[in-house]
Amino acid sequence: MSFAKIRVILADGQPALREGLRMAFERAGDVLVIAETGDKTALVKALEMHQPDALLIETGLPGMRLADIIPRLRLGQPRLRILVSVLDNELDKVPALLAAGAHACLTRKAPATEFLHAMRAVSQGGVYVSGCLASGLIALPRQAPKDDLYQLTERETEVLRFIGGGFSNKEIARRLALSVRTVETHRLNIRRKTGSARLRDLVQAAQQLGLDRPEGVAGEARPSSAPFRRPLPPA
Repeated sequence: MSFAKIRVILADGQPALREGLRMAFERAGDVLVIAETGDKTALVKALEMHQPDALLIETGLPGMRLADIIPRLRLGQPRLRILVSVLDNELDKVPALLAAGAHACLTRKAPATEFLHAMRAVSQGGVYVSGCLASGLIALPRQAPKDDLYQLTERETEVLRFIGGGFSNKEIARRLALSVRTVETHRLNIRRKTGSARLRDLVQAAQQLGLDRPEGVAGEARPSSAPFRRPLPPA
């Protein structure tokens, strides 16, 4: 039984790095490099021509500030998955890249096997951040809380509030009258926007925004097993 390969464009200024990744992807068999470039203009043309499933791009590509240009790269290609390779000293760029719409951030020193793992993860709707980058994100100084810090929607804010309060997806779905699948989708979007690789990162994001205690359940350390009943309207 044959499976569709993940069609990817490599955009990196170092030909040797592109070649190494292309060879690793070819050996893996499920990722196909359909174009590669180290030039901004050639990249834009390649995206229009090939309509790839994924783009692996470095932060140092000349003439591109990725946090600003990622949304434009995805115009007309909503299914495009964007993976970004960053230098070790560019940890501070990761939150902005994820908030802009990147689906994965990896260190440029990551082995080809990790790039493969990330490619597969994002192609299945996931978000990937290299372990060393995720650990560093937690240690970054936090900005003062702002309602629009991560540009969450009203519903995403509600979901994050319950995540910060220790509620499971099933419990959140029940309390907000949503399906579990819808909550999972909101949770994925929240992870992408906040750059959260793990649950504790989501909880920390909720705390940063003052959302770590769901409204209406003050003092409740964990979800209650008691049935949830909506309050009666005033007489």
